[in-house]
Amino acid sequence: MGWRTRRRRSTLTVTPVSSASSSWPMAPSTAAHAYDAVKMIALAISQAGVDPHELRFYLNSMNPYDGVTGSTDFDDNGDVRKFHTMFGIEGGAAIRLEN
Repeated sequence: MGWRTRRRRSTLTVTPVSSASSSWPMAPSTAAHAYDAVKMIALAISQAGVDPHELRFYLNSMNPYDGVTGSTDFDDNGDVRKFHTMFGIEGGAAIRLEN
């Protein structure tokens, strides 16, 4: 589930995207991950060409990739290792939001 933030005067309201009327084509967090994925693929193609084996080797060697969603690492199987923490503002201080 993505999150949308809205600022009203001095308070910040965090609303799950699924419960908000969405005019966005994707949830914000999904769009950011898609952006990072496209940038990683474009970089890999520019450096390794379009051979699938070379692309896989290059993508697995990109550890870590620093993108708009933070640092992305891949394990030995090529699976992504990424941990997310969401924060909100309460009383002017950042607090960790639990899922």
